[in-house]
Amino acid sequence: MLGFGSPGTPLSSFTPIALPGCDLPASPDSVEFMLPTAGAVAWQLAIPNSTSWVGAPLFHQFLQLDTASPSTISSSNGLALVVGAF
Repeated sequence: MLGFGSPGTPLSSFTPIALPGCDLPASPDSVEFMLPTAGAVAWQLAIPNSTSWVGAPLFHQFLQLDTASPSTISSSNGLALVVGAF
């Protein structure tokens, strides 16, 4: 997930199979479904070469679905990013 806001909503408010303590620090403005290859996924974000993006806040996070019995959903730590800052 990639978003422009950070709501901090508990994942359990969206689904009953969420693990305790999992929050959504990234708003779901852009969501992409990815399947792992050899247990890993790779993702890249192309940012246009424009000064209008400098200083824009972005929030990134992965959600994981474990299909073992019982099925659960958990979330990774969120990343707070600022375009043009490092």
